[in-house]
Amino acid sequence: AEERSPETAVGEILASELVTAPEEALLYDVLETMKAKGIRRIPVVDAEGYLAGILTMDDVIEFLTDEMKTISSLYYREVKKERKS
Repeated sequence: AEERSPETAVGEILASELVTAPEEALLYDVLETMKAKGIRRIPVVDAEGYLAGILTMDDVIEFLTDEMKTISSLYYREVKKERKS
């Protein structure tokens, strides 16, 4: 789109295939789809095909970071317990 004029129709520059993920899909499966398609954002649709939200790699990284913090806290708590006994 860099060399296009402002009058360029959106349809001329957008991807022809819209990749979506159903709400009930497993995160791992959606990540695999994103990886295979080379995309960082994916629309999430409900059972009727309506947009429910957009999952981004930023969302995933934030989620996984929070999960790793929780796991790390649990690990260190258990290590401290074991050292006391």
